[in-house]
Amino acid sequence: MAIVGSGITGLNAAIMLARGGRQVTVFEAKEPGHGASTRNAGYVGRTLKHSFGEIMEGQGLDKAKATYGELMEAFVAVKDVIEREKIACHYKQQGRLLLATSTEMYDDMAREVGVREQHLGEPFQTVSRVEQREEIATDHYFGGVRIPDHAGLHPGLYHQGLLERVRQSGAGVIARCPVTAIEADGARLSKMCGSAGHQGVVARAHDVQLAKSLDDLLDALEARGDEKPLILVLDGVTDPHNLGACLRVADGAGVQAVIAPKDHAAGINATVAKVASGAAETVPYFMVTNLARTLNELKERQIWVIGTSDDAANTIYDVDLKGPVALVLGAEGPGMRQLTRKTCDELVRIPMRGAVESLNVSVASAVCVYEAMRQRSHPPQSTR
Repeated sequence: MAIVGSGITGLNAAIMLARGGRQVTVFEAKEPGHGASTRNAGYVGRTLKHSFGEIMEGQGLDKAKATYGELMEAFVAVKDVIEREKIACHYKQQGRLLLATSTEMYDDMAREVGVREQHLGEPFQTVSRVEQREEIATDHYFGGVRIPDHAGLHPGLYHQGLLERVRQSGAGVIARCPVTAIEADGARLSKMCGSAGHQGVVARAHDVQLAKSLDDLLDALEARGDEKPLILVLDGVTDPHNLGACLRVADGAGVQAVIAPKDHAAGINATVAKVASGAAETVPYFMVTNLARTLNELKERQIWVIGTSDDAANTIYDVDLKGPVALVLGAEGPGMRQLTRKTCDELVRIPMRGAVESLNVSVASAVCVYEAMRQRSHPPQSTR
């Protein structure tokens, strides 16, 4: 099933469907959490733009009860989801005070409280101007309504928690993939669907196929005649922000895969996915048990393994990166581990002209892979 939009509604739907056994993919035009789902005040309440009384007057008591009944179910569901999924988002039912800016507005609010208490049994409380003065020390308003069970939360953390649960449930989330609507009449839609049993909307989507293993990826590259793979290897990069930035760089430079050791690296999580801006869904990320052995396997496939080190004789601009290459970078500070360093065919450095000794690993990876991309477009100045 396809879900368009990775906001709070879309992610909740994805969790329910995936855990119900459906194959689910969520499509997001930008990055997950880009819009109003994370950029709001975090109120969790049960009031609407149109009051219960207005709906009752315009559409009848049954419609008003049904509308506010659904609202109450949604209000309770938010708390249930947070508790069931153990999402740390500072959820707290501290109540809310709605204040009137005129006597007429206070009278309307008081009538609404009476109507909702009569038909819904809700415990809203009117607050007189005297009580208001005692509570917030001002006469600026004309009284109001206290809603004791209204809550608040951190919308960004709530959304992040939902996004993590979606991925844990096995559903896919594809960022920067806007869904284009094509208007058509019923006959055309029926033809596209193969039957008239549709509800007026058709979405056509293509699976994003990522290799399940490094061997599968390299075999596929070889089968289609791509003899110049460009691979990024990260040794000891444990910060999720750095990993996300490296994946974004890798996607931009056309890197076919990113490799990291299982026991000494960050895995894909919500933070990585957000920083990667969609690249976590497009760049294969392989975590291997033995990094040195994997590098040797790359060498057996005639892939030249180039490590980065401050004490290397040659710079990244002195070596030929046109052929099949794996570029190895270590974490900022300790750099590559000793065994990784020994396994490399060659070491290079990024020239530094200022006072600082090194670059952040994501910046360093960008320098290296974009130099490879440049060389593959233009002949290098020198060869190894």
